[in-house]
Amino acid sequence: MKFILSPAKEMQTKYPIERDWQLSASSQKILDKLEALNAADYQALLKLSDKQFSQQQAYREAWQQPVTYEALALYHGLAFRQITFTDADRPYLAKHLRILSAFYGVLEPFALIKPYRLDMQTPLILEGQRLKQFWRAEFNEAFAEGETIVNLASQEFTSLFTQSRYHWVDVEFIDGGRKHSTISKKGRGAMVTYLVREKVATLDAVKGFNLDGYAYQVEQSRDDLFVFAR
Repeated sequence: MKFILSPAKEMQTKYPIERDWQLSASSQKILDKLEALNAADYQALLKLSDKQFSQQQAYREAWQQPVTYEALALYHGLAFRQITFTDADRPYLAKHLRILSAFYGVLEPFALIKPYRLDMQTPLILEGQRLKQFWRAEFNEAFAEGETIVNLASQEFTSLFTQSRYHWVDVEFIDGGRKHSTISKKGRGAMVTYLVREKVATLDAVKGFNLDGYAYQVEQSRDDLFVFAR
């Protein structure tokens, strides 16, 4: 069983590790393409404001330095801020959690990476393909056929998968009858905390998620959709 999570644009660099990254062949192709761009083209490609561009230039310069960060510590978006775990939980997370990235592909949570900004909508062309087409095969091959995948990621990333290849389960969060991205992101992060705390290994155990007042909704759920509400 695997739990998949989207990355975050917001990152924190509080926990550096003095070790360089080891990029996959696909990530290296992306890096080479980005480094070949001049500053103006780089800013235009990523549609950055001047303030954002200044930060991204600093990230870009840091790509040359032998300093990395564990993925789960680097991402600092709303979902990731809900995730808590101990050192004893690291083996469980390493086995079950995967973070999906437009730069790095399918990441283990403690993979060593560097800050970046890139999403699947970025009009970067590699080998004649947009990013979604470029990554599609690798994303699908990263999981075993028939494997259970609990989807805590966004449509931007899940659209790359041939979902019929797996035992795929979407998860939905409802707060006071409402659904929106903030609720979803907070719910996904809390779900990861629950999964690791309980060392969940079955779908029935996933249904037991009860943090922050959520409860499984039998009538709204299906075999391929778990709905939690509060």
